[in-house]
Amino acid sequence: PALGQDAPDEARPFRLVAQQVVEEECPALALPALNFWMQLQDHFFEAQYQYFSPERERKFIALISGIECLNMLMRNLDTAYLCPLLAAKQFKMVAEWASALSHPWRARCLLQLGNIFKIQAMSRWYNQLPDAAQSQPAASKRFETRLQVEYTIAVTQLHGSLQTPLRPLVRWQGTSPKIQVHSICHYRPDPTSRTGRDCPLPDLSVPNHRAYSERHGFKYVLHTELPLPDREAHYSKMLVIHQAFLSAD
Repeated sequence: PALGQDAPDEARPFRLVAQQVVEEECPALALPALNFWMQLQDHFFEAQYQYFSPERERKFIALISGIECLNMLMRNLDTAYLCPLLAAKQFKMVAEWASALSHPWRARCLLQLGNIFKIQAMSRWYNQLPDAAQSQPAASKRFETRLQVEYTIAVTQLHGSLQTPLRPLVRWQGTSPKIQVHSICHYRPDPTSRTGRDCPLPDLSVPNHRAYSERHGFKYVLHTELPLPDREAHYSKMLVIHQAFLSAD
C-alpha cells in the first residue's frame, strides 16, 4: 500500500513489530501520533525489506520509499518532534542507503536534516536528567553514544569529500534573487538563558536586522510568536524556514 493508505493486516507483515518499536522508542504517545508513527515505521520496515534484496534495482526502490517516508515526516513536523530520536535514526538509515548507492550529496543532506532531530532528542534527554546532587550511574549521563559517534563520522567524512572548492567572488549580473531575512524575536522569562521579562535585545536586534535587510533590498520578516510554543525559541527556526519555502511568496 502507498504511504498514507490503510491495508489489510495480511498485506502488512511488519505492522505488529512496528507498533512494538514505536511503543518502546516513543512511549506515552497520544493515539493519533502513535498511529502515524506506527504506519511510518511499518513502511520503513518494508523499505528495509527491499533494500536487502540482492537486486540493485530494488535497493533504489528502497531508497525512494525511504525518502518518501522522510518527506511525510517533514510534512508533519509537530508529530515528528514528538519522537525526535526515532526520526534521527530513520534519517541516518536512509542516508546510509543513499551513500551506498553512490548518492553522497543526498546522504549528506539527509544526515544534516536528521541531526536537527538528534539535537532535539538530546535536549529533551538533558532536561530530564536528575539533579546534579543526586547520585546516578555514569551510563545515565550519556546520550545515545553510538548514534552520536556514527553521525559524527558520517557527516565529517561526507563533508570532507564533498566540500566545494573555493572560487573567486563574482558579482551577480542577472535579476536580483529573492532573499528573505527571517528573525524570531520572542523573549520570556527563561532561567536557562537568564532572560527576564524586560529584555533589551528586541530593541537592539530588530532595528539592526531591518536596516541590514533594507540596505541590501531583502525582505525582512519578523516573527514575534513561536510556531512551536512549547519549546525554546531556537527550535522554531527550522520550521520557520520550512514554512517560508512552502509559501507562495
